[in-house]
Amino acid sequence: KMAIFSKMVGAIHIPDAKLYSLLFVIPLILLYSKLVDWLRRHQLLYCFTIFHAVGGIIFAYYLAHPVYGIANTEINSNRLLGWFFYFFMESFDAFFATTFWSFADSVNNPKDAKNYYGFFVSGSKIGGIITSALLYLVIVLNKTQDQYTFLPGTLLIGSILLLAAAFSIHLLIKNVSDDYMHGYEAAYQLEKFKERENKNFFQSFKGALDG
Repeated sequence: KMAIFSKMVGAIHIPDAKLYSLLFVIPLILLYSKLVDWLRRHQLLYCFTIFHAVGGIIFAYYLAHPVYGIANTEINSNRLLGWFFYFFMESFDAFFATTFWSFADSVNNPKDAKNYYGFFVSGSKIGGIITSALLYLVIVLNKTQDQYTFLPGTLLIGSILLLAAAFSIHLLIKNVSDDYMHGYEAAYQLEKFKERENKNFFQSFKGALDG
């Protein structure tokens, strides 16, 4: 997000983007709090996975555009696509990892967490290092203008993989017995059986702010 924002809007505006992102994320936090009340954890993960996958596909299309995308080398603070992409990635950073680990905690008991969470984290870090290094090498070794298709292309691939992740979670929920999908038992029972109390808008808003 930093590289694309700097290329389109200008690095001088990154402090402004960080400040504005707070104003952007706060309403999303309130919405997230309400979604937590409405949805089970795997459904919440569906929402964020599909939302960011579809959003990533849309941004990949526009970032590859010769006029609106990064092929246009003009740096201008009025290039809204750069601002929107920055805020979109901020929402990914703010919510996606939290939602994933909430789901993971709901289906893994403490013993499994101790045995496997280290593999989850190390695998994600190693994958990030390898894919970033490969992208860097491709851009450095390719001296043509075609390099402007690489970043949107990798964003497109990542978005498709997010859709695949959502489908994988669907298969997991559908095919694995509930007996093997328990995290902390008390939290599982609350997740599965608790009644959703009806709250008016003021109560929901106040509850989100309290949180």
